[in-house]
Amino acid sequence: MNLTWTVFWDNRTWSQKIAAIVAIVLAVFQIYTALFGSLDALKQRAIHLGLGLILIFLVYGVKEKIAGKGPSFLNWICIGLSITAISYLLARYEWITVERFTLITPMAWYEKLLGISAIVLVLE
Repeated sequence: MNLTWTVFWDNRTWSQKIAAIVAIVLAVFQIYTALFGSLDALKQRAIHLGLGLILIFLVYGVKEKIAGKGPSFLNWICIGLSITAISYLLARYEWITVERFTLITPMAWYEKLLGISAIVLVLE
């Protein structure tokens, strides 16, 4: 029985390969921050949540997958929403944490939409 990395990798679908890469990135991120110090709490949690949501929707998804065909269209929408919500938080981090007055500065419609979608994705 010749079980090499190439044989293991070649027998996987493209969605399983993406899921494996995301899982490796998540593990390396956690080990790196454990060894060399964590990021700011909000950034660390956002990255962890974003990678976790992507991994969950790739592996389990919203609906049952069709016999190895990979994630459904709805799962890809959920992955896109996850990436969008977390990317916005990381891109606008300074404004969210320093410049914006919490509970005073009104939120834009897209910030409310991203927040609600992040909550729904976590509950899913």
